[in-house]
Amino acid sequence: MRREVNTHLISGLIGLMIVVVFWMRRGRLSDLSSMFPDAVLVILALLSLALIVIGFTKPEMRALFTEGDRPRMVVTAATILAWILAIPRLGFFVSSVLAFAVLTWYLGRAQRRVTLPTSLLWVVFSAAVVGAFYFVFTRFLHVRLPQGMFF
Repeated sequence: MRREVNTHLISGLIGLMIVVVFWMRRGRLSDLSSMFPDAVLVILALLSLALIVIGFTKPEMRALFTEGDRPRMVVTAATILAWILAIPRLGFFVSSVLAFAVLTWYLGRAQRRVTLPTSLLWVVFSAAVVGAFYFVFTRFLHVRLPQGMFF
């Protein structure tokens, strides 16, 4: 039998832990460069606090991991963890394109037969999306993204 837990409370606490870790690791940024990451962290902190309040005022007890495809959850989580660990070595752009292409391929193959041209199209699309984000953050928002051995 699966034990039911207060999912709002757990989610809020995990969110606050993420905020604390990223706040401590954000380094020295200029006022302009820190505006976006600081705003994201403040919003995440407020949403996490709201989840904690909901968890205490209207607790919703649910069993964890009873819905969804468990192998897909594990592969997705492992890919995101590998992406996070690869960013300092490969850089933001390269690691992001690789991670998103792998996730697109893995999740897409559950819906259809994946061919080589389709896979290449997904890599190109991943590179275009990551490239657009990279361009906006580095050129317009003046946020330095991690660079690795390739880019």
